[in-house]
Amino acid sequence: MGNFHAAVGGYEKVVLDSSSTDLQFGYAQSLIGVGQFQKAKEIFHSLLRQDHFHEELYFGLAVIARAEGEPQEGVALLHQIEPLDAEQGLLLGHLYRDQQLHTEALLSYQQALSLNPNNQILQESVQEVLRLHNQSLNKSNRIQESKMRRRLEQTWAGIQELPSDSPSRVHIQQALANKNPSAPPEGYVAELFDE
Repeated sequence: MGNFHAAVGGYEKVVLDSSSTDLQFGYAQSLIGVGQFQKAKEIFHSLLRQDHFHEELYFGLAVIARAEGEPQEGVALLHQIEPLDAEQGLLLGHLYRDQQLHTEALLSYQQALSLNPNNQILQESVQEVLRLHNQSLNKSNRIQESKMRRRLEQTWAGIQELPSDSPSRVHIQQALANKNPSAPPEGYVAELFDE
C-alpha cells in the first residue's frame, strides 16, 4: 500500500497544477488503490462530462461500485462498454456473483475466457461460481426436503388422530403396507371433506 500512497501524493501535487486529463485519470486510479472512492468518483464523473476515456471511466466507476457494495450499479456501468475485454468481463462476473446470480456470472466469465483462455483468475472464478451454484442447489434441496418431511409428519399425526376403523386411516395404512386396493374404501372421499 505504500506505493499507492506515494503515487497519490505525487499525483495530487501535479494534478493541482495541471489540467491534463491523463494525469487526472491516473490520479483517480491511484485514489481507488488507497480506498478514496468518493474523490475518485468525482474525478471520473468530471472526465466523463469532458467526454474522455469512456470505457476506462465506466470500468473505474464499476470497480468503485463493487468496493462500495453496489453490484447492481457496477453492472449498469459495465453495460455502457461494448464489447467487454477480458478484465471487464471478469469484473462483470464478480458483480453478478456478488448478487448470487450464478448463471450470469458464469456466462460473463466464459465470455472473458474466450478472449483470454489462459487467465488463471478467470479459470478459478469459473470453478468458484460453479461451487457456489452447487451449494445453493444443495441448500435449496435440503429446504424442500425439510418442508416435505414436516408436511408428512403433520399428515401422519392427523391420520393417527382418526378412529382406527376410519376408512381414510384404513386406506392409508394399507397403502403404507403396500396392500392398497385399487380404489379407496367407501366413505374415504366424504371423510376428507367433513371439516
